[in-house]
Amino acid sequence: SNPAGEYWFSRQDYYYDEQGRILKIDEPVSAGPMTAMFNYNNQSKSLESIHYQFYAGQSIWFPFRIVQGNLITNMASNGDGVYDKNINPFAHQGYTDIFLRNISKNNVLNHEPQNASNGFPTLVKDKSEYVYDADGYPTEIITTFNTYTSGEFAFREKKVIEYY
Repeated sequence: SNPAGEYWFSRQDYYYDEQGRILKIDEPVSAGPMTAMFNYNNQSKSLESIHYQFYAGQSIWFPFRIVQGNLITNMASNGDGVYDKNINPFAHQGYTDIFLRNISKNNVLNHEPQNASNGFPTLVKDKSEYVYDADGYPTEIITTFNTYTSGEFAFREKKVIEYY
């Protein structure tokens, strides 16, 4: 909730193919509705990209592969230096969310650039820093955002995670 006492929520509608794989996730309730279309490799049957379509016609094509349990979007690299060796607590949730935040087993350090259109997005994540507890779970995440077009610093976001 926010200080004014208002609550925000979202809904995600999942659509599956005959093999039980996710084909599409619709998020109709957010500030601007969006759709994520899941694309699979015909030979390996593995998920290889997502095409995000946003309410005002913007889109992002998000190609990736899984390397050592982590999501890699730079197709020319093996993801060296992109992830830490600690535990991504969201990976324990047991479902695929629209932005794949809970796919990787480790925490992302350097955010790889995405393919966008129509000057969208306006802000992109650059890097994340973590404070960990004794078990290797993050207790604080500090993420730096830059402008998409110039790459200049925009702001930093701090999230505090408490475990119960």
